[in-house]
Amino acid sequence: ILLPIVTVIGLEFGSVIVVEPDRIVAGSPRGRSDLYVALTRPTQRLTVLYTGAPPVALGTAERH
Repeated sequence: ILLPIVTVIGLEFGSVIVVEPDRIVAGSPRGRSDLYVALTRPTQRLTVLYTGAPPVALGTAERH
């Protein structure tokens, strides 16, 4: 299921895939707040997908 961030506020999911976090920050009036919501929805597994350099929005998070 693909859901916009505004529809998942207050919800939790077992697994979440966040695609292009820097684009979420740049493309939203709420910026980092929307990324925070996306990153905090999973209860068990979070996957972050991006192309190019590691996302600036994730700072120094561990990358695999």
